[in-house]
Amino acid sequence: VTFVRPVAFRPPTILKLSSKNSSQPQRIAILEFVCGGGLATRPVDEIPGSLRREGRAMLQAIAADWSLLPDWEVVVSWDSRFGDCEIPGANVRLVNSSDSHRVTWPAIVKEVDMALVIAPEIDDQLCEVIQTLRSQGACLLNADARFLEAASDKWFTAEAFQRAKITHPRTALLSEVFGNNGPKVFDGRGCHEWTLKPRDGAGCHRISRFLSFDDVKRYVEKNLPRTSDRDRFILQPWIAGEPGSVAVLCGPDQACVLPPMRQSIALTDMASSSHVEYGGGTGPWPAISQNVLDAFALTVLQSFPGSPLGWVGIDFVVPESNVTAESIVAIEVNPRLTTSYLGARKIVAENLADLIFRAASGQSVAFSQSGRSIAFDSFGNTYDHEL
Repeated sequence: VTFVRPVAFRPPTILKLSSKNSSQPQRIAILEFVCGGGLATRPVDEIPGSLRREGRAMLQAIAADWSLLPDWEVVVSWDSRFGDCEIPGANVRLVNSSDSHRVTWPAIVKEVDMALVIAPEIDDQLCEVIQTLRSQGACLLNADARFLEAASDKWFTAEAFQRAKITHPRTALLSEVFGNNGPKVFDGRGCHEWTLKPRDGAGCHRISRFLSFDDVKRYVEKNLPRTSDRDRFILQPWIAGEPGSVAVLCGPDQACVLPPMRQSIALTDMASSSHVEYGGGTGPWPAISQNVLDAFALTVLQSFPGSPLGWVGIDFVVPESNVTAESIVAIEVNPRLTTSYLGARKIVAENLADLIFRAASGQSVAFSQSGRSIAFDSFGNTYDHEL
């Protein structure tokens, strides 16, 4: 069993619960966008399967964990088209197309003490929902606006990493690489493979790898003809190495860095490119020491404006076996609950929902490892895994 000490961190806004009779249970609403009604006005067959799977898995996992805590009541919203909501102990509010989340969620947050929003960054959904609910007086277990805006945009993230001199793939706006005067070769520092990403992507949605710059050029000219389209994408060299992620529980004066996990990334090969697909992961990752990870994660978070709060995920690549904080390549920051929660809740001995709340509300946080090695997938399944 390993005890991990929280590391010092600059304080964000303290999460303040409404005053009420202490004999009454606290109420939390867990509002997941994809399965919780955020896309209720969109046909089901237009909702990407990967987003639906991961959203459902995250919602079920954290709501189940929160339901186990004494003196808490859990409220969730659920798109009525997705069948039964299998979360024992939760108060389920159904959302339909005529009564979307824009109506249901503001009503829910007025009834509870606090809420946790889980939403993809796509089309600014995460920032927009949080801003709307906060403007209506909601107490949210989410980062502040400045942190959300910077971390939700991969171009702003790359700029933050560059200013802080954090190791990161060289990044350019696609519109700058393919301007009005035609394509110019982007300095990839000797890299022969490329990755194209939407600035507002979530997970691996709409990420592609290309085997040459000419392949990128052909794809862009065919599929992204307008400058306005190209402004929404970034181009990076493809970084070879082991992909991983780490979650940080953020709150006033501290950040508790959880054990690292490998990511399972699959490439669906085509003639000149590959679709990138996320398949879950395994953990803990013993190749990276906790001290190295603490230093890396803290440097990454301190490079952003604003204040993180609650669960923040950091994706990275380890390109070599001798891992140091400087050799880890930072890829992106997810300012929300991530799918790695599915594995982390089995690796950490304590209830992760309780740790998230304790961190965000300014209480001291520490954890021990369960001693288990876990594999998990994007459907919410977990398995014991040999290192």
